[in-house]
Amino acid sequence: MLLDAGAGDFEIQLSLWTLESLDRLVRDAARHAGAYRPARELRAATRDGLIVTGAEPRSPDLRQEPYWSELAALFDWSRARTVSTLLSCLAAHAAVLHRDGIQRRRLAAKCSGVFATEIVARHELVEGLGPASSTPHSR
Repeated sequence: MLLDAGAGDFEIQLSLWTLESLDRLVRDAARHAGAYRPARELRAATRDGLIVTGAEPRSPDLRQEPYWSELAALFDWSRARTVSTLLSCLAAHAAVLHRDGIQRRRLAAKCSGVFATEIVARHELVEGLGPASSTPHSR
């Protein structure tokens, strides 16, 4: 498993959770029922890290998705109760919208590659980096 390979000497314990408000097909719900626990159970827990994956949106405004309130609550929980959160796909767009109010802009085609970047403001995330670098990105 990729997590184990990157963990080195640290022990990884992986737990699977799902948003109950996700609109799942019956077969998906049955498949997930045995392995995934409801994310609401995380409210009283503390975790070292959280990985949130995405789903294909049905609404142009992510705040109109049936799962928006539950997902936003998960982002708030992760900010207060984890050391690190990794956001994949739509989850990254949703977190930026929730935390910073920046709407997702849909592209005509997937955009991925290694892109030249320029640091335009000081921030702890870019501390120690040179003024320009190359960054892999997929969107």
